[in-house]
Amino acid sequence: RGGRGRGGGGGGGGGRGSKKGSGGGGKSLSARKIKLLPEGTVKFEHELAQGVTGYVVECPVEAPPSGGSFFGGPSKKSGGGGGSGNTTTDAKAVMGKIRLDTPIIDTEGNEITDVELHPDMYPCGTFAISRASGEVGIWIRPGDTLLFDVIQIIANGTNRAVPTKHSQCLSVQSEEATSDDDTRSKKALIRLVKPSLCGRTEGVIRSIRDNYGFIHSAERNVDVYFPLFEVLPNEIHSDLVRNNPDVYNGSDPVQMKSGRVHVEVGMEVSFDLSLQILSNQGAGGRGGGGGRSRQNNNFGGAQEKEGLRGRRVQILPKGTVRDKFLIASQVKA
Repeated sequence: RGGRGRGGGGGGGGGRGSKKGSGGGGKSLSARKIKLLPEGTVKFEHELAQGVTGYVVECPVEAPPSGGSFFGGPSKKSGGGGGSGNTTTDAKAVMGKIRLDTPIIDTEGNEITDVELHPDMYPCGTFAISRASGEVGIWIRPGDTLLFDVIQIIANGTNRAVPTKHSQCLSVQSEEATSDDDTRSKKALIRLVKPSLCGRTEGVIRSIRDNYGFIHSAERNVDVYFPLFEVLPNEIHSDLVRNNPDVYNGSDPVQMKSGRVHVEVGMEVSFDLSLQILSNQGAGGRGGGGGRSRQNNNFGGAQEKEGLRGRRVQILPKGTVRDKFLIASQVKA
């Protein structure tokens, strides 16, 4: 490899020639007098806390597929557009950030307020948005509250969120729970326990087609398009039911059918409301529910359609969504 010689012959002035593989000034480490230790003696991280909560400040980003592992292997990207094509860049995963609801103290007495979230620690992983492009989506957004354990990596001192077997936040654990077994799961996960309220709204499913449907919004007289793959997985629904007793009151409205969460007309849901711009040539195109058209003269008569789209659809108990509220009774006037 690039001029690494065997042995110390001609080693750089004053170098210790007795070390093999140190030619050219390099150093290599080798183990001697190896002793077998009991299992569990060697640790690579300290566990700082279990079952803590925090909200997402920044979502993690996976490394591109050509970049190897999530830990940032090098990748070669084509230059494109007349580029040289042999430019090598380090495609690294971008760590997310979680801000703890309650700061914790590490082994040296330092206060910790933020922890890293690794890209392979998404709650329920990723899901395919488009088969053609390979685009994937994730189930978390900035502002979401997560439940997790915290470790400190000894090698570099970073603090990281890792899966937990705790299934409930401390703030909602029932007084009847007599042991840790009542609030612990057999499977360790980072859990989504409360979606961010930013951009969140409610409605009732009005119609369902083969792989999509429409939700009638409770806050405006429009129908919102949603693809069925945007319905939250059963694992996330279970964590939301368990950690939001004020919403679910011990009942679980989620039913499984053919290995997926069952949805039907009349179900009450909450979801992230997003606006997507759809451009169509001419005026004959039919857009998503609740959209409105506007003429754009800058693109030769192309018409833009503003379509409302529902994401991260969560099933709610019957009677949760209301389009009117009682504010007074037996009023005299």
